[in-house]
Amino acid sequence: MSTNATFGNASHLLTLAGQKGITLEACDALVQTGLQADLFEAAVAGKLPSLSRDAFRQALGLPPLSCLRFLRTCQLGPTAAKFSLFQLERAATFMEMVSSLLGKEVSEVEEASRLLIAGGHCFTDAEVDAFIKLQEAGDDIGLNTNGYANFLPVINQDGKTVSMAYVDRGGRGWDADRYPLDNGYRWIAGYRFASRNSGTLGPR
Repeated sequence: MSTNATFGNASHLLTLAGQKGITLEACDALVQTGLQADLFEAAVAGKLPSLSRDAFRQALGLPPLSCLRFLRTCQLGPTAAKFSLFQLERAATFMEMVSSLLGKEVSEVEEASRLLIAGGHCFTDAEVDAFIKLQEAGDDIGLNTNGYANFLPVINQDGKTVSMAYVDRGGRGWDADRYPLDNGYRWIAGYRFASRNSGTLGPR
């Protein structure tokens, strides 16, 4: 491995430590437990690639990275593009939903928008309207109709940024709104999230 790559990896680890707020005392405690040595040994033995990160986090008593559970693949018609429907397994922000979808942690709205657009995951406003009309007409495409929300990423008019469309059907019919991706509210489990070109979930 080149010296530049080694220093680059070290710099990345320090950045992660800074982002997580890890203190020197916490680092020392990690070394004392031997967990760090075990991780290095697993890496040398080639065991890490076969380990699910969510399973590892669960063993540590941490919540899974993914807040989305795949429900089904849906299609508006025989010639229309398919999209994937997910359900929130725990309370989560829009950025956490996007991170789960992409299979990597994304913290900046600009990067999230770029990746969603580049991956073809977004819908148009017209498509969101079509979803509502089809669901209301009795063609079940998987949207919640019990007052729980449905979220769909849509491209803004500038063509470069993404917002999250919010639609739900309550006692007075359908309600629709639109929120920025950096809205920090944690939406409850049971809400649904739709995305194009997603399969079951992004890489982990």
